[in-house]
Amino acid sequence: MRLAWALAAASFVWLALLAGGASCAPDGASWFCDAIFRFCSYVCHQRPERSFHWGAQAWPVCARCLGLYVAAPAGAALAIVARAPVSFPGGGRNLVVLCGAAIPTFLTWMLEHAAGMMMSNALRFAAALPLGAVVAWVLVRTARNPA
Repeated sequence: MRLAWALAAASFVWLALLAGGASCAPDGASWFCDAIFRFCSYVCHQRPERSFHWGAQAWPVCARCLGLYVAAPAGAALAIVARAPVSFPGGGRNLVVLCGAAIPTFLTWMLEHAAGMMMSNALRFAAALPLGAVVAWVLVRTARNPA
């Protein structure tokens, strides 16, 4: 149960760190901002035109990644407080739910890369919300009862 709480807390802390990075001055004078942006560069392309901005400063991750990270605390918190069964009957059903939650992100990504359609940052963000919430839900629920 401690691991479940730690995962849920980590999702909130990570989102706070991202917000902290976005609130920094864009001059790069802060070691904190440099560390956040450098770490995020390993998980995200950080293209400014695909990122939300807080004033003059871009967020450390793109809109799609931000959607994942914004939804994760909600999914994690729900997994902590929900009294529903620990997982769906049969381990494979978690995979089905994860795949279903990934459909909006997959579709927007395919339309951008295969069809050349331009998506707005708001659409990228919104499409990633279900996947972020469900991934956190599955991870925290699994940590609550690994069996």
